[in-house]
This record gives sequence, C-alpha cells and structure tokens, in this order.
Amino acid sequence: MKILIKENTKEIFLIFCICIFSILSLLLIGRVLQLKDLFIGQSVTFFDLLKVFIFLSPAFLILLIPVSCMLSIFLCYLRMATDRELIALQSAGLSIKELLSSPLCFSIFCAGLTALVSFYALPSGMDRFRQVTMDIIRSKTQLVLKPGVFCTDFPGLTLFAQKVDPGQARLTNVFVEDATKKHVIVTILAPEGSLITDSRRGEMYFTLYNGQIYQQTSEDFSVISFSRYNLRLDLSKILGGFKLDDKRPGEMSWQELKQARKKLAYKKNEDYRKIIMEMHKRFVLPLSCLVLGLLALPLGLSLEGVGRQYGVVLALVFFLIYYAMFSVAYSLGETGKFSAHVCLWIPNFIFTFFAVFGYYLCSKGREISLLQRLRLRIRESKG
Repeated sequence: MKILIKENTKEIFLIFCICIFSILSLLLIGRVLQLKDLFIGQSVTFFDLLKVFIFLSPAFLILLIPVSCMLSIFLCYLRMATDRELIALQSAGLSIKELLSSPLCFSIFCAGLTALVSFYALPSGMDRFRQVTMDIIRSKTQLVLKPGVFCTDFPGLTLFAQKVDPGQARLTNVFVEDATKKHVIVTILAPEGSLITDSRRGEMYFTLYNGQIYQQTSEDFSVISFSRYNLRLDLSKILGGFKLDDKRPGEMSWQELKQARKKLAYKKNEDYRKIIMEMHKRFVLPLSCLVLGLLALPLGLSLEGVGRQYGVVLALVFFLIYYAMFSVAYSLGETGKFSAHVCLWIPNFIFTFFAVFGYYLCSKGREISLLQRLRLRIRESKG
C-alpha cells in the first residue's frame, strides 16, 4: 500500500508540475507581449525580465493551482483505469477508499499552496511588480527625453527640453503640447522642470516651474501663469491597459482588505461588496483545490478508455464549468443581487455534492462509464 501511494503521488506531482510550468509560461509570455512597448529599445536585462515573470506569477497561480491539481489527479487515474490497473488492484482486495489517500493528500497540499499564494505571494508580488515596472518606465522616460529633440513616445503628448540632466531628472527650457483632451490644445512653456516618480501609487509626473499655459479652443484663447504645475502621464496606455495607480481588491494584502472593509462598512456600496467578495475568495479558491481534486478521481474512473489528449480537454471543460459558475456568482455578489457572503461558496457546494455522489457510486461498485453510455446513445440514434 505504501508503494502504491508513493508511486501515485509521484505521478500526480509530475503531471502537476508539467501543467503548472507549461500553462504559466504561456500566460506570462502573453502578458509580457502586452508590455512590449515598455521593453522595446530599453537596456532591459534577462534578470529584469525574470523578476517581472516571478512577480506576475502569483496573479495566475491562484487559478492555475486548482486546475492543475484537478488535471493531474484526473489524468493519473484515467491512465490507471484505461490500462486496467484499477481492476487489478480491486481484484487484489483494494477498495476505492484505500485509493483515496494519494489524491486527498495532494489536494490538501495544493489547497495550502493556493492559500500561501493568495494571502502572501499575490499582494507582495504585485507590489514588487509595480516597483520594477516604475523603475523601467523611469529609465525609459529619461532615455527618450534627449536634449533638443521632440519626443512623441507618450500618447497625446509632445515633449521638448533644451537640456536634460539624466542623473537628477532635471529639465531646462521645457515645451509640452498636451492633446489628450478633445477640441482643446494646451501648450506649456517653462524655464525648468523635473521628472517625479511615485512608485507607491504607480504614477509619474512632469513637474514644471514658473511657466505659462496657453490653452486654445475653437472659441477662445487663454494664458495662465503658474509657479508649479504637475502633468500626469497616463501609464496605462504605455502598459497595454494595465493600471498602476490605485490598488484593486485582488492586489491588497489581508490587512489592507480588513482596513478597507472597516472604512467602507457604513456605505455598503459596490466597493464594499468587492472587498467582501475578495476576502471570501481568499478562502474559496484554496478549498476549490480540495473539491476539484476529489472530484477528479471518480471522474477519471467514469471516463475509462478515453485517451489522454481527450481527457485533458474533458477535464478542462469541467473546470471551465466551475469557473463559469464562479464568475456568475461573483457578478451576482458584486452587483448586490445576491449575498456577497454566500454566493462564491455555491460552486464549491455543488461540486462537493457531485464528488461525494461519485465516491458513493464507486464504493458500491456502480461506476458510471460515460464513454460507454455515449457510445450506446450514438448506436441508438443510428438505429
């Protein structure tokens, strides 16, 4: 029995690692391609890209771990059922209850790993990602601002500085044309300026001193003098829609979520519901590893004879059904149509029922062969 548990766990863990690394690599490459405008033309080292990959990983792992847990257990027992190994084990006196040890332990391991990512790695990783991204943006801005050259790399802005001090980010004789607003052309002239980066809030400003603003519309023209003027850069356009300004609930630490809940408790608005949903999500997704992992064993037994390539597709279909239910529940709770304290738990309860029902049938020797029933339906329809 110890040998069986050891070999099963080894096979499940191997498939799990393959699923995690293959799917995670594809998702991270897709995200980096969205940020290609940020990296092109920069002296970005391999170490910088590696840091971006590592810090972005927790945002994907929180969903990848449950699906990989389900896939690995499902494919392991699907292979055993197809190769008739389960029949041999059952003929030797082993029951479904004794086969439960490996998937149960591995599901608990995945649940703990997901909880670790959800409570600690995700908020920390997003903070580090913001910091690294702001450093790259700051270096990019200093590189594109060449003395005596018009810069049009930032959407809607034309920048010019007669002199640029890259070390202190100081600018001399600055010209800025702001065309980000419709039907309004704003031209700013200032004898000096500087580049200020707020990595905590994910914002960047051109700060200009002792200049004038020339604002022209189709109807009038105005001139305004200023002693200090901040021009905020729209970093979301540079980052392919990814926002670095205010933290979303999914990027907050547990302590920040508790503070936000306390702050919004009297309002009971959409922002408050998002906070509540996120707090429940931190528990629901780790437990989904346990639910989906335990469902995978009877599901693998019921699809005996299906090839691995089709098995992967079928397992992903079941996970997509779970995720669709999770997304619908999240939308209902976010809009206030359903209790934010209950809705996210509904998919787990439903899939737990099917997992327990599947184990009950298997323990009674009444496995449902879905493939055999499908073939029977096809024959009946042809007949």
